[in-house]
Amino acid sequence: MAQLGMAAVVGRAADGDLMIARTHIFRDDKAKLATRKALLVTLGVIVLIAAITAAITVPLLLLYGGTPDNRPGYTFEDMFNQKFSYKGFSARWISGEDYIYRDEDGAVLTKNVRTNATTILMDNSTFTEYDAFDYRVSPDLQYILLSYNYKKVFRHSFTANCVIYDVQGSVVTAWIPYDDVQFAGWAPVGHKLVFVYKNNIYLKADFSGNDSQPITTDGVEGLIWNGVPDWVYEEEVFSVDNTIWWSKDGNRLAFAKFNDSQVPVMSFSHYGETQYPGIVDIHYPKAGRPNPTASLHVVDMTDPAYPIQEVPAPPGLSELYLYVVSWASNSQLYVSWVPRPQNTSIVDICDVTQATVSCRMIDYEESTTGWIGTFGPSWPLFIEGGSKYLIIQPHDEGSAGKFRHLCLRTITQSGEASRQWLTTGQFEVTSILSYDEANRIVYFISNEEIPRQRHVYSVTVGNQDSKKCLSCDLWDDCGYYNAYFSKNASWYILNCRGPGVPIYTLNKAQTDNYVLLEYNEELRTTIDETRMPIKRYQQFRVSGYDLWAEMFLPPDFDEGKKYPVLFDVYAGPYSQKVNEQFRLYWTAYLASSLGIIVASFDGRGSGYQGERILHEIYRRMGTVEVEDQIEAGRQFQNLGYVDKDRMAIWGWSYGGFVTSHVIGRGSDVFKCGIAVAPVTDYLYYDSVYTERYMQHPQDNEKGYNDTIVMHQVENFKKAKFLLVHGTGDDNVHFQHTADLVDALAKAEVEFDLQFYTDQDHAIRSTRKHLYNKMTNFLKECFDM
Repeated sequence: MAQLGMAAVVGRAADGDLMIARTHIFRDDKAKLATRKALLVTLGVIVLIAAITAAITVPLLLLYGGTPDNRPGYTFEDMFNQKFSYKGFSARWISGEDYIYRDEDGAVLTKNVRTNATTILMDNSTFTEYDAFDYRVSPDLQYILLSYNYKKVFRHSFTANCVIYDVQGSVVTAWIPYDDVQFAGWAPVGHKLVFVYKNNIYLKADFSGNDSQPITTDGVEGLIWNGVPDWVYEEEVFSVDNTIWWSKDGNRLAFAKFNDSQVPVMSFSHYGETQYPGIVDIHYPKAGRPNPTASLHVVDMTDPAYPIQEVPAPPGLSELYLYVVSWASNSQLYVSWVPRPQNTSIVDICDVTQATVSCRMIDYEESTTGWIGTFGPSWPLFIEGGSKYLIIQPHDEGSAGKFRHLCLRTITQSGEASRQWLTTGQFEVTSILSYDEANRIVYFISNEEIPRQRHVYSVTVGNQDSKKCLSCDLWDDCGYYNAYFSKNASWYILNCRGPGVPIYTLNKAQTDNYVLLEYNEELRTTIDETRMPIKRYQQFRVSGYDLWAEMFLPPDFDEGKKYPVLFDVYAGPYSQKVNEQFRLYWTAYLASSLGIIVASFDGRGSGYQGERILHEIYRRMGTVEVEDQIEAGRQFQNLGYVDKDRMAIWGWSYGGFVTSHVIGRGSDVFKCGIAVAPVTDYLYYDSVYTERYMQHPQDNEKGYNDTIVMHQVENFKKAKFLLVHGTGDDNVHFQHTADLVDALAKAEVEFDLQFYTDQDHAIRSTRKHLYNKMTNFLKECFDM
């Protein structure tokens, strides 16, 4: 077995600190390196690292491919054991050069990255005593909030029990005297703690006992929500478990209130293990039905009476979504409201220091081709005391259409905030990471190199030519990065997320110096000892666009042979299946052990390639994205190594919706389809998501009609079809599958059905059975 070694080139940072400037990986087994054949994609020319250079017409990236040998393949059992799991590095910055983390023994420590000095805040014994799953350290480092007894609610939300650990006394001194706490978190300074229980907000500032002060009292379980979102706001708007926002000085707290009293109830059975099933009721607004009402409030946390003020919504609009809340300063609140059609947005800046909160509009955005933002308006990053903010917004690139770019907005005394573009071009900025106030440097992520990649960049405000890629040339097998910056942006933790095995480094900003935090050497060795798939990227001309596909090829792939193909599809608005993130799981098993090519294709409606491609799907879901998957499949049939008579397609959620429509079209491309938890009629899905892309049902009757899978059941006779759903799915309700089953049965269509009792949209606890079921279905489909 080859041994991995490290050669460190040592450099010295400007402040005199000794650091590892670059860590190179080498092998003492040259023959093994030759079999690995790592490839670099450069301007369409494939450079073979093992001293071989070749130019081919198809960009190709071999991750861990090699010539046939006796190494074992990636097996079905490998999907569920920890053999191929990678190690991450989790830390929380608390200053410009200090972060909090847990060491290998489970203790909670602080570390200074300049001096490497560490301080233990709590050893692992308290974690073990309570079987805690999460911890949060107060900003003054005096207390640690421990959460245990996790109970999942929806996608992001859960309930738990909480205790407070005194760091100086090394003992638990208090606890929140309620089971099923919905959220608990510290103020940004000191050690004030707020928590939510039964939809009411409480403050706890004294940890000598268990007393707490209610901030709200009108919460009603399942109906009136304070500080936590209801179902649709959690799923489609905020994507978090709380709607509480502290001012930076900790003197004011903003929170959202949601009223579901007019929202219809969706009910489904929970079978459990009791004699009679229970009933789960969720206020769930479906397309065209009444929505929850949202309001925003501010509490003065310095006044013992805790007075609450309401932040006024823009006048003259009856149905508004609350999308973005951010403190511009300790006295001003930035609020983005979106009318129900979601093709416009209104941004207010609100003064919360007066007896009555006053707001004025500083931005108005409108889309004439689709919806606002990606899944809603962007969040700002305030700088220079709140007088300016950084934000991602669409920039017109002429005939190529609009692409999302970084801009600096300046709040003026009246009127709209001025705009200065910091990036432009036919690529997209995907996130803002941090801002170095002292040097006026913005750090962000974009896909400027190629749509499937993500790299970390910096640019100096006022000098667009200063833009620099900080991650482009770091590691040969890395093209997809993220970064987490310290409070003053002087340090950052850089994470290579693929396509190779993930790597974590600690980087000194404005230098090339870094320290290796996690290289996952053990996993790399395991992969080298396993026959792994080969990954290939290729463009296809579909519907007037050059669009990307990716393929996972068998380890011993031979262009002269014929292989079955499985399309792995999602294809929802702003999705991207073709990317360079590290992933194995079922795809790796099918390619490595069964010799199946697994392919994905991003057609019209997919993201990160500008609004022209993205907004093609507007008002017509279930049409263009379905057509593009079928056309891509036809072009795959023309590839010499594809067995055109053995092609299948599968997808989950929106991917199940697309799969069902592909089979329903009755094309001769895909012989089999697997739909897991599919939407089958978008009139049944939630209002916020559906109307964002389809508008109100009254305004797009034909569009909604085109989403109904049941209209096409006769064509299901032409293919084999497996339908899967969990009966406890709170997101895409079992109703979708029930309607399709009824229509298929009435049309006398033979199909396979698998439901999972009480399982939600993720079908977590029966995953092994699910993937075994799908594997056997594919084997039968491909006559294997």
